Amino acid sequence: MTVTADIVVVGGGIIGMLTAREFSLAGARTALIERNTVGREASWAGGGILFPLYPWKQPETILSVCLKSLEIYPQLAQDLYQDTGTDIELVTSGMLICDLKNNSEVLTWCKTRNIRAARASKSEIQRLAPKLNPEICEALWLPNVCQIRNPNLIKALYMDLVNRGVSIHEGQEVTQLANSDNRIQYLKTKNKKYVADHYVLSAGAWTQKLIESRPDAPTIVPAKGEMLLYKTKPGLLQRMILREDMYLIPRQDGHILVGSTLEYSGYDKTPTQTAKRTLHNFAVSVFPPLRNYAIEKQWAGLRPACTLGIPIIGRDPTIENLSYNCGHFRNGLNMAPASAQMLVDLVFNRATPLSAAPYAFDAERGSNQNDDR
Repeated sequence: MTVTADIVVVGGGIIGMLTAREFSLAGARTALIERNTVGREASWAGGGILFPLYPWKQPETILSVCLKSLEIYPQLAQDLYQDTGTDIELVTSGMLICDLKNNSEVLTWCKTRNIRAARASKSEIQRLAPKLNPEICEALWLPNVCQIRNPNLIKALYMDLVNRGVSIHEGQEVTQLANSDNRIQYLKTKNKKYVADHYVLSAGAWTQKLIESRPDAPTIVPAKGEMLLYKTKPGLLQRMILREDMYLIPRQDGHILVGSTLEYSGYDKTPTQTAKRTLHNFAVSVFPPLRNYAIEKQWAGLRPACTLGIPIIGRDPTIENLSYNCGHFRNGLNMAPASAQMLVDLVFNRATPLSAAPYAFDAERGSNQNDDR
């Protein structure tokens, strides 16, 4: 079977889905290919915090795209609810960061970026998050930090893409990118052939398998992260809590997510008892009431870690009808709306709100391995 389209997007995570949506909004006949089930990899596994962890530690190349996406999310949430009836639960929970030793410097940094921030004393912490460990005496309070319920976002985007006429092909792992004369002539899966004017690789950690034969390709490695879920009574915790690179995320229905670990162990997504103990010990030490609730679920996802966390967004330097939107590491949800818009602007030769140069396929990304920011 042969599928024809103007654009073929490979990868059905948040990045690929929003990229397909942007192409559709631009009038392109778009097909979306996913090796398994749409939205069931890192996009589903993450916590849904719409703010980079410790943003002052992030390279400007990451932060600028995150902040641009934050401007887009409110309208996106409204449009998706209007068009699909699905609420992605965009909630301004605020975040308490409980492990800073240089609050003054951080407050100055936040002021320069117009990010609302304030010191929170012990009494203020207890007002914002009653029952938090009373030994936590000082924190940084970021009142405008938002979250979304990422499974709801996946559901809404799927319905939206179908409504817009985007053809979605699940269970279609790419087996061949037929390249000649500096163009992709077609793309093949086990039982289908896809012919398009332009192709986009947005397959998360699996993008590496599609580009690994190229000596000039940036490296994208799977970075495993594990999460726990507790079911508590609604309102038990209302603020997001960040401490020592791990976090608590309260949902409106009383679920509390705890994340996350970081491990480079290939494509193995098997949850481990070690991670379970680490996350549970963190959770109950920060928020003791969780001792009274059983762990409802544990899972793992694979983040696509590109060098220094800087994604690839742009055209291939030698193959004229191939582009990339991948390698967003821990910031896929944070960067997705703006990176999708940037990629589509570049494909259609439109001006981009942010400089696209740092995200190019052949951009200099340094040599340090990603750390857990």
